[in-house]
Amino acid sequence: MKKLKLQIQDLTCAGCVPEIEQVMRQQMGVIWATINFAAGEVTVIYDPAVFDSLRFIQAVSSFGFELTRAEETLRPVPVIPRDSQPFTRMQQWVRTLSR
Repeated sequence: MKKLKLQIQDLTCAGCVPEIEQVMRQQMGVIWATINFAAGEVTVIYDPAVFDSLRFIQAVSSFGFELTRAEETLRPVPVIPRDSQPFTRMQQWVRTLSR
């Protein structure tokens, strides 16, 4: 198991935290993930043999937040699909990442 600490940018809504944490915990290889709202910090405990950092970053970024580590900004590719029902589309997209 390894531990990773990241900064989450522009998180201004404490009400968003439980949903983001739930999606983070569903990612492959994640043993535990939590957000410290006051510090703007994400802590992830993961199994390095199966953890996919790109999918993890995409899952968090799908909520509109950037993760940063030291001076490096971790950004996902591709960008979130846009349509007339962005929240529903985003949920479907996140579910496909979890599979």
